[in-house]
Amino acid sequence: LDELGIPVHSAMPYKIYKCPMALRLPMAIICCSRGCINRCVHCQAGNFQNPIRYRSVESVIQELEELKKLNIKEIKFYDCSLPTNPTFLKALCKKMIEKKYNFTWHCNARAEFIKPDILKLMKISGCHTVAIGCESSNNEILKNMGKRETAEQIEKAVKLIKNLDMRVLMYLTFGLEGETEKTMKATFEFAKRLQPEFVTFGIVVPAPGTPFYESMKRKGYLIEKKLELQDPNCLPTFVYPHLSPERLYNFTRNAYKKYYLSLSYILRRLKRLRTLTELKISFTNAISVLKRYQFERVQ
Repeated sequence: LDELGIPVHSAMPYKIYKCPMALRLPMAIICCSRGCINRCVHCQAGNFQNPIRYRSVESVIQELEELKKLNIKEIKFYDCSLPTNPTFLKALCKKMIEKKYNFTWHCNARAEFIKPDILKLMKISGCHTVAIGCESSNNEILKNMGKRETAEQIEKAVKLIKNLDMRVLMYLTFGLEGETEKTMKATFEFAKRLQPEFVTFGIVVPAPGTPFYESMKRKGYLIEKKLELQDPNCLPTFVYPHLSPERLYNFTRNAYKKYYLSLSYILRRLKRLRTLTELKISFTNAISVLKRYQFERVQ
């Protein structure tokens, strides 16, 4: 991957980019790798970008040097799971500490790679938030989708992160095969109990070429194949005999409202605010949630 060179961030309008998890601005995105070690049935990265490949630590440091010159303060590592290669991540964190960059940053991670020693190093180098792909709290669904992780592993990882006073994002994906009203409610309660600072309630997308798409097509569940309509936050483009697209869509919309607009969540978030920038970002996030899930009229 080093042969591709360093992205020219200065040519981008980087000051306009934001992320709900950012602590500071301006922010930039860095990818240290391509692909994923896993092949979840619905995931494009795992199915289309194998094997996983990494840049060298030197290449990433060169990019960070350029970002420092641009006065970038926050880094979003966009890899599917940054800690998948612990040797790489440890070397990167040590270099960031050594060079005293003072970036704040966040990343994605598979639960199985969340270990206390590497978490501590990540935090010292500036990491404040780790995003975990949870998808479901139902182990049968996780098994059938090829997640190769259990709800117990996910819960343990979330607790390890929170024990170090770092924030957690949990990605939840509804509508995978085996989903029912009961499993959806259980997954919501699972997230509610673990109290992540951020959580997404998305609907699985049948991306062409993935095993999930082929299964939906083979069983006659696909109702729309237009790529522009494939969106985890919109009405699903497939239908199960026991679970309608409307029910899936309404459940996820209500989940956003019930989670983010609850008084207990709001109080927890307010207690964690430390800077004016955090307050501004949180206020912008809150307005977006209200507009989209409370006041927006659904056709």
